[in-house]
Amino acid sequence: MKVIFLDIDGVLNTEETYIDKSTDLDIDVFRLEYLKEIIDNTKAKIVLSSSWRYFFHKENDKVLPRTIRGKDLYDLFKKYGIEIYDITTTDFCFREEQIDDYLKNHDVDNFVILDDEVFHLKKYENTKLIKTNFYKKEGLLLGLCMEHIPLIEQKLKENIKMKKLIK
Repeated sequence: MKVIFLDIDGVLNTEETYIDKSTDLDIDVFRLEYLKEIIDNTKAKIVLSSSWRYFFHKENDKVLPRTIRGKDLYDLFKKYGIEIYDITTTDFCFREEQIDDYLKNHDVDNFVILDDEVFHLKKYENTKLIKTNFYKKEGLLLGLCMEHIPLIEQKLKENIKMKKLIK
C-alpha cells in the first residue's frame, strides 16, 4: 500500500486562504484537486497526520468525523472523491514518532509526507518529506502546488527499503 501522510494547515491552506475565504472550512479547493490527481495517478491512501486528526475517530476500520469541523472536512473530501483511509496515533507528541509507529504497525510499501513543518520530521526531511509553506516567502511555493505533483508521484513510485527508514 502507498500512503500519503497528510498535514492540512500549510498544505491544503495557506495564509492567503484566510484572506480569500473561498470556503467556510479554510481549505483551498484547487489544492484538493491537486491531491485528488496524485491519488488517482498513484493509488495512494490518505493517512491524516495533521492535528486535524483529532476531529476524527476510527470505527469498524472506517475513519469518521467526531466534530462539526471533522464532518465539514469529511464532506468536502467526499465531494472531491478523497477518502481519509486512516489517522496516525495520538499517543506520541512528534509527527515523526507517529509516522514511525504507523509504518511499524501497517503494511506500507511506500509513502510520502506532505507537511509545512520540518522540525518534527528531520529523519524524513531529505527522503520522504515534501515541504510546503503556510506563509508566503520569496522563492518558495505556497501550500500544495501543481509543481509538487511530479515529485510526489516520483517518490511514491520509487522502490524503497522500508526497514532502513523506520529504524
